[in-house]
Amino acid sequence: MLFRSRTLRVLSTTAAAALAVSLGAAAPASAKSGPASGTSPVLVTSEVLAPLHLVPGPGGKSLYVADAFPGTVVRVDLHERGATSTATVGTDLGFAPGVEVKGKRVYVVRTDEVGTGAEPEEQAPTYLSRVQRGGGPVDLVDLLGVERRLNPDGQRPDGDAESNPYDLVSYRGGFIVADAAGNSLIRVFANGDAGVLTRLPLITAGPRCSVEENQGKIGCDPVPTGVALGRDGYLYVSGLGAFAAGQLWKIDPRTGRIVQTLTTPTGNPPLTDVAVGDHGDLYVSSIVAGRVFRLSGGSWTSVALTAPAGLAFTRGTLYVGSAPAALLEGPPTGPPPPGGIYAVPSGAFS
Repeated sequence: MLFRSRTLRVLSTTAAAALAVSLGAAAPASAKSGPASGTSPVLVTSEVLAPLHLVPGPGGKSLYVADAFPGTVVRVDLHERGATSTATVGTDLGFAPGVEVKGKRVYVVRTDEVGTGAEPEEQAPTYLSRVQRGGGPVDLVDLLGVERRLNPDGQRPDGDAESNPYDLVSYRGGFIVADAAGNSLIRVFANGDAGVLTRLPLITAGPRCSVEENQGKIGCDPVPTGVALGRDGYLYVSGLGAFAAGQLWKIDPRTGRIVQTLTTPTGNPPLTDVAVGDHGDLYVSSIVAGRVFRLSGGSWTSVALTAPAGLAFTRGTLYVGSAPAALLEGPPTGPPPPGGIYAVPSGAFS
């Protein structure tokens, strides 16, 4: 398999080197103060490290950021004229790449791995958790247990099962979780029961995904990294495609059926998140290609941005989390370089 790590921070030397080259080739976005208008992304805050997913807060006046490597959730309050302030609302979450807000409650998907001393070959437990008022997690659903019980993708090398919950979205009183290592969407009901909604297919497009890699099967693991619920009632799911060839799926959340597979104009690079705009425009990020793509009115456009990861659309503006490329090779040994969150105006896409 091309993707066996439980988190994006555990990569082979070859994959990390290739990723660094890809990111180095991407044109960095310019940052300037003021509201998001014109044709350049605007730096909103650099008080984050690895903003892998973002979600609007109540009323759209704030962003909740899954700052994955510190294991925190940060709230970014959006004030008038482009001003912002930040506050940490969740701490000691392990590796927490996905966040969702329901009313006054904050939820994350997380791997209880950072700081546990677990051996690399051991699977650390994974959970859907609520962030309590004091900042720590209250674990609600054992997602590794779901993976071991149901084995959604049918992959059990050496009798093992892997879970890497990477994103989540609210749905009908519960949640839908994208499990990157389980290659599946997990439906969590309001009573805490959980089951497989969709087993995502292997990706076979492109030469790097046309060889035998998956226990006798041809193709790259889909590796779902982002999930969003559109105004049309469908789920939109981004796939990393084992860092080889990404994919974007439109899925019926009631049945789990894949109703459409979408492709960017250049063929899908590995994709890292997806968001839906107020009028149904679709946004998808590629941390490898260093671009954010937009599908509007049947046409694709894009904007260059350094290592774009999490996406959120609120109050007419797209916000993008940018993670330092160096972090993708592993946690920093010295002072970490800052990540950033950018407001990207419509005019930046071309």
